[in-house]
Amino acid sequence: MTLKPNGFAVLFCSNSKVRKEVHLNFKIKSSGEAIFLSDSGGNIIDSIPALTINTNCSIARIEDGYGQWQRTTVPTPNQTNQFKTGIVFEKPSGTYLAPFYLTLKSLDSLTIRYTLNGSEPTVNSPVYIAPLHITERLTEPDIASFVKTGAVAPDPGGDSFKGNIIRAAQFINGKRVSKVFTQVYFILENQKQRYGRADIISVSSDYDNLFDSDIGIYVAGQSRKANYSQRGRAWERPAHLSIINSNGQEVLNEDIGIRIHGATSRKKRQKSLRIYARKEYGARLLNYSGFSNTNQTKFNRLVLRNLMSGWQKTLFKDELTNYICRNLNFDWLDYKPAVVFLNGEYWGVHHLREHFDKYYVSNKYGCDKDSVNIVAHGDYKLYFGGKKRLRLKGNGEGHFALYDYIYQNNLNDSAAYAHVSDILDIPAIIDFYCAQFYFGNTDYLENNNKLWSYGSNGQWHPVFFDLDGAWDLNVDNLKKIMSENGGTRSAPYSTYLFRSLMKSSIFKKAFLERFKYLLLNDFSSTTVLEALELFKTEYKPIVKEHIRRWSYPGSVRQWERKLNYLESFATHRTNKLVVAIRLVLDAEFDLKP
Repeated sequence: MTLKPNGFAVLFCSNSKVRKEVHLNFKIKSSGEAIFLSDSGGNIIDSIPALTINTNCSIARIEDGYGQWQRTTVPTPNQTNQFKTGIVFEKPSGTYLAPFYLTLKSLDSLTIRYTLNGSEPTVNSPVYIAPLHITERLTEPDIASFVKTGAVAPDPGGDSFKGNIIRAAQFINGKRVSKVFTQVYFILENQKQRYGRADIISVSSDYDNLFDSDIGIYVAGQSRKANYSQRGRAWERPAHLSIINSNGQEVLNEDIGIRIHGATSRKKRQKSLRIYARKEYGARLLNYSGFSNTNQTKFNRLVLRNLMSGWQKTLFKDELTNYICRNLNFDWLDYKPAVVFLNGEYWGVHHLREHFDKYYVSNKYGCDKDSVNIVAHGDYKLYFGGKKRLRLKGNGEGHFALYDYIYQNNLNDSAAYAHVSDILDIPAIIDFYCAQFYFGNTDYLENNNKLWSYGSNGQWHPVFFDLDGAWDLNVDNLKKIMSENGGTRSAPYSTYLFRSLMKSSIFKKAFLERFKYLLLNDFSSTTVLEALELFKTEYKPIVKEHIRRWSYPGSVRQWERKLNYLESFATHRTNKLVVAIRLVLDAEFDLKP
């Protein structure tokens, strides 16, 4: 077809063969797919990012042909893109080499009010009358960085590097009549040298949402229970999320909800944030393709994970462990190193992570989220007579029917073991225990231990997560788990499943053979040391600035000494495990290939 200048065409992406209209041979998912327009030589002329489209909504360029992509509830096929309200930013979010002046334009000549501190514009915000100077902001004092967010007073080591957060909205007679438009700009000449492949992530929200003593989620506040220890929807706050990749291009720009995430890490000065996509904020899914080891690009939840117990040590222990285990049979949560800016102020190294819940299972395996069942360590305790509140999600009772069966049957009987194998994902279970044993994790079984399934008769699968308590060279988890008396993190109820499975000669043989394979391959000293060196090289550019902001680790040299301990672990761990296997399991265990 030939399209005249300033003309229009409607192309139906329906994979249909209707002749009256122009139908293409592919469909577009409402959850978002990138679309490219190329010439006959394969050169990309234009593209649309993978934005989620809600029901009865459209995505359009504002203005026609060259403006930003924006969502609208007023589609305009065969017409110029017309919006009743909206603001156009002259330049897109991203990193720029030099300062510049930014022009804003109201599409319908309404008053624009804006903020530069991350908060939403109000009737009291400045009126836009002239281009805004986008600069390094090096001489501007920090505000959020000096707020006390933990037990220790902050000492950010001076004013930090900052980004420019421009949040703008339209007003009529003192009333806001548009959504808030947010763009983020960093003046940064040497992004890859400074931050490597880490994403730059900007989170912005009203100051009170984060730091107010009554409603701020990032501070202790004045109540008996610290604000940052509160949970649930009542402690979710609206925010804006922008992700800029290592090439300086924005790959995600969404309004979101945020909560404090984690358990004991909530008390840290630098905290983890859980990110929520909701239709009421904008998109019902987040489109992000920056993870390296998963094909998933659609997420209901993500986590900006702080460095937990690893922040005083290696900065990446959990992420490194998951990376080493990436080819094993269990689910694990992918990561991307990130440098976070909170309301424009440098907030240190985090890790953007997948979040495990029913949405994770639903998105990854294509099942209905309401059919997903999850049981956690606390539920095991309840089954064995504990008084902990029942927290089953979905049809968790099916898992305890398995426990009833194991209790009543000898798993050394091949028929009984075959029955259990239908209910449990045995290869994944074996890999899960092998990994926990190898890495000497001191914080699982009674904690950080979950199984999931979907449907009423689905297999139960383990998920591997939170390995900050791992890499202890001298820990013998195998001895703990095989003891009926239990101990720290290994109460009898939490070890019952593995002890029962080991009564089966079939399972024991499979476990030993798989453990031998992993020790010679995925867990070999060569493989682990190579992975460690990869992470060390990747994180070295971003450590110094993080240390200056948080004073942990104490210095780059101290960080490197902690990495030396991980090297020692990788070198000597296998020999200790071989001794443990022979003593605890009374098994011949020869590591010859």
